Amino acid sequence: MSVSSGPGSNEQWVAYDASSGGVGTYLTPEVHGLKPVDGRLGVLRVLLGLSLALAALSIVVNSVLYQRLNGPRAFDESTDTLLLAAGLASFLGAILLLCTGIATMMTFKRMLENGRILAPDSGKHAPHWAITGWFVPFLNLVRPKRVVDQAWVTSRPANERTPPGYEVPSSTLWWGAFLIWSFASRAAPTAPISNYTIEELASESLGTAIVDGLFIVAGFLYFRLLSEVGGRHQAALRNPWVNPRRASASPFLAEPSVQPPPPDGGPTPPPGNGFPQPS
Repeated sequence: MSVSSGPGSNEQWVAYDASSGGVGTYLTPEVHGLKPVDGRLGVLRVLLGLSLALAALSIVVNSVLYQRLNGPRAFDESTDTLLLAAGLASFLGAILLLCTGIATMMTFKRMLENGRILAPDSGKHAPHWAITGWFVPFLNLVRPKRVVDQAWVTSRPANERTPPGYEVPSSTLWWGAFLIWSFASRAAPTAPISNYTIEELASESLGTAIVDGLFIVAGFLYFRLLSEVGGRHQAALRNPWVNPRRASASPFLAEPSVQPPPPDGGPTPPPGNGFPQPS
């Protein structure tokens, strides 16, 4: 294998790998337009963590409220306090869920934008589907998961010699848990705004506690998913690998980015560039 480098901060590495018969070009993120996702992933993890903590608190409040409404102290003043706390937790949870959803859409939109550069011919869905895929009826039952899977498969680090499977290992489990929680939250009993009975309030508090439990399960699976996809994508940004057979499909790669291998004895790339070193 022979390697050459160019001067400057945006230097490029061109290497010939005899084992695969291909020429690969290493470019710094500034050269080919890749954008970082660290900030968006960080915000998403914080919002998800707050949502999970609030859901756990809501389970405690609604469980105590359910027992209180089915006991002799159903009409105590403390029961009114529990009702107020449960309502406040529900309101704050809805706000956090909305913010988490927005952060999810913006994070995966950025990943799909980077994926069009990292692997131009490996993505079937345009970046806008990371947002619109959640709002199209029936399509939103499958498209968000496929967006996540596409972010996974297009995030190929330079030191990965074998393309990954098209699915994230944990995406099916997460998406199944998410759909169960989503349907359960819509089917959970709710008390009317006025003229409600103690039994209706008790039924609503029990249903809320169950739905929050399902949300915690789906949320922890989502945390695991973010670790897998986010970590892989960040690794690909640190060591981007561009296959010249696919480079023509990317508008961000210019013709000079793929060059003939230099004569033997050229300079070697610095450690950690992700490409196997000459033997």
